[in-house]
Order: sequence, then C-alpha cells, then structure tokens
Amino acid sequence: MTLYHKIAEFIMEKIKTEEWKKGQLIPSEKEFCEQFQVSRPTVRAAIAYLANQGYLVYRNLRNRRRDC
Repeated sequence: MTLYHKIAEFIMEKIKTEEWKKGQLIPSEKEFCEQFQVSRPTVRAAIAYLANQGYLVYRNLRNRRRDC
C-alpha cells in the first residue's frame, strides 16, 4: 500500500466514524506531514484522491472541508 493510500485510509476512518463531522476542517498538510513523516506531495496526493472520490471538497487553497 502506498503512503498516500495509508493517509487516505486514516482520513476515511475519521470520516466514517464521524470523528470528523461534515463541513469540519481537516488538519493542515503540515500536520499530516508531521504525523505521518511524509512530504507534502504525498499528503496532497491523499487529499486529491479523496476529493476525486467525493469525500473531501476543496473550499479554498488553504482550507479543506469534508463535505458529502
């Protein structure tokens, strides 16, 4: 499993268990980088993957909100 898939799975678990509510900001890219010890492109790939799947919606360049 790729690193970005591991991050995506982590995010999905938070969404599925409703620990992160609809419309809530997710942690910053920097926070994910520190937590998973990965580069920003890896985090961005995970976020883009989930956005393409419809689990995350970009509200602006600085904030990403979960929206179903």
